[in-house]
Amino acid sequence: TLRLYPPVPLNSRVALRDTVLPTGGGPDGSQPIAVRKGQVVVFCVYAMQRREDLWGSDAGVFRPERWEGRKLDWGFLPFSGGPRVCLGQQYALTEAAYLVVRFLQRFDRIDPVSGGWQGK
Repeated sequence: TLRLYPPVPLNSRVALRDTVLPTGGGPDGSQPIAVRKGQVVVFCVYAMQRREDLWGSDAGVFRPERWEGRKLDWGFLPFSGGPRVCLGQQYALTEAAYLVVRFLQRFDRIDPVSGGWQGK
């Protein structure tokens, strides 16, 4: 869910020094991009996490098993990353894990409701 609906869908950073992004420029996106010190770089996490070249042809589908054997990398950024990563990341992930454990402790099984949940 965090991949498809990130809490911060659009983010930005200010370049602290001149640098070059290895790809993203040119007509096909394969050319480098020069970024000057002081420039604002805006990135859309919402779009990045739906890229078929990173997540497959079903990138827009919630499919939990896609995480089996996959290492989290810079393609997964619901909490941003690096030195300015969200301060609440560990709290949110710990809270989610706690809820999963409590559900598993409380219920023997959870049966799906016929007809789905959408629109209710």
